[in-house]
Amino acid sequence: MKGEVVHEAEFGFPASTVWEIYGSIRLAQLVVKSLPNFIAKTELLEGDGGVGSVLLVTFSSGLDHKEKFIMTDNEKRMKLVEGIGGGSGLKKKVIRVEVIEKGERTSIARTTCQI
Repeated sequence: MKGEVVHEAEFGFPASTVWEIYGSIRLAQLVVKSLPNFIAKTELLEGDGGVGSVLLVTFSSGLDHKEKFIMTDNEKRMKLVEGIGGGSGLKKKVIRVEVIEKGERTSIARTTCQI
């Protein structure tokens, strides 16, 4: 891997509530609604959103890439997604998503992208 980008977002909700979205395919739908100038659409090509599923992400620029869900750990609230191809130019990409309990009613969603 050549580099790493980490993003953290704090939420005023328990980690279990945030994981309901981050740990499911609903996160892809939320990203499209939240970042329409960056992500134009997502399409589930294979699977049901669980391990082994393949998601096509189309950027607003028209470039796209495929992501495969390779691991989900509901107990640790963590999942791994691997970039498996497409026109984005990234040869290898791994995304780790974690939801960390900060307090009784607060949590942090940490996304780490390794390229």
